[in-house]
Amino acid sequence: MAPKKLTLDNRPSYRGEAVGTAIFTRVPSRQFRGEVPIVLKESQRFSACIVRIGQLEILVIALYGFANRHREGKRPNDLLLASIIPLICSSGLPFLVCGDFNEPVVKLLAFRFFRDMGVVEAFQWYKSRTGEDLPPTCAGSTRNDSAFMHPIVAELLMDMHVLSDNQFDPHSPLLIQLSTKMETQNCRAWKMPKTWAPFAPSQDLIAKFYKPINFEEFFSDPDVMTPDEVEQAFLLWSQKVENAVGAAIRKRHLDDPEGQPRKDLHSSFKGRCNFKQITSKPRQSGVKSDRHGGYSPPNEVFSLQSKQKIRQVRRLKTLLRHTSQSTRQ
Repeated sequence: MAPKKLTLDNRPSYRGEAVGTAIFTRVPSRQFRGEVPIVLKESQRFSACIVRIGQLEILVIALYGFANRHREGKRPNDLLLASIIPLICSSGLPFLVCGDFNEPVVKLLAFRFFRDMGVVEAFQWYKSRTGEDLPPTCAGSTRNDSAFMHPIVAELLMDMHVLSDNQFDPHSPLLIQLSTKMETQNCRAWKMPKTWAPFAPSQDLIAKFYKPINFEEFFSDPDVMTPDEVEQAFLLWSQKVENAVGAAIRKRHLDDPEGQPRKDLHSSFKGRCNFKQITSKPRQSGVKSDRHGGYSPPNEVFSLQSKQKIRQVRRLKTLLRHTSQSTRQ
């Protein structure tokens, strides 16, 4: 860090400027693969890494806000908080942001973005759970040393404490306890059918096979329906649409087998509006780094297809390397 003050006789000043952040962890962690803007990196007020808790990977970010002595007041801290939004959006990971914001983080304009995401702020969580306020974390008066987290991370919250017996300078550490029992937790999702847009028949042809639904035949009073009846109505309508598309594909295949090689609409393209088909699957995690210095993705990757592509790229690079060596020999 640059010296905080310059001495008159040019002697070295051993007290650095009040900047810098760090993340220490005892659980498995790795570097963040995303691209960090140079301005944010050179601010010396940002650190990030990926921490694994059970099967869950969390993007952990440490920030150090600007002191109130700066002329522009809250604006530098607002810009600092806003600058991490692209990183969080590009990673797609649940996140935990913590640090000394030098003012209440919930009062910054940029925090509205995180509030809309449903994040949980540490002091607000403790207040809503216990009905009491956590002790101040700085000089016994302010609570600017805080943290906020993604709702998935908030599910792991167990308790919080302010350790007044471990002070450094005027600060008292904020201790947040998380549960690490994540091995058996799965996420639930609807079954999403594939789109038929790439090979869809014309709208006029689909309209010939579509039969409108008379909802009075299925529901006693279509004007006043229960939520279950509304879901059933959507399901009936979507099935009619899918049947019409399937019939249009069969007709087009009979007329032009080369132009429409598909004989019918496969079952993988059906199932819209079926809100009962909820599947349970393990939470996805990122791609592991290659142990031998091979190809690693430039950002966090979570889909199975992307993982397969990365393995293929690694195989191709290995093959090209062996081919090049054989050619030289």
